[in-house]
Amino acid sequence: MDEVFFPSVVICNMNSLRLSYIDSIIKDPDLAAMNVTQQELFKIVKKVFILGEDYAINVRELEIVESKINF
Repeated sequence: MDEVFFPSVVICNMNSLRLSYIDSIIKDPDLAAMNVTQQELFKIVKKVFILGEDYAINVRELEIVESKINF
């Protein structure tokens, strides 16, 4: 403990995305019409918008991202 600086601030991003946020987005009529699941939307928001990963997005995910939702 002698090497720890006090006061310290630790920033943790383990819970960087709340399911309540996903639930509020998924209520959009455009997404409801596309039958977007909570898991699909969570994956897209986390990978693309939070982690900034550049991964191969499939056609369905692209349609979801390009919908009128402003994440």
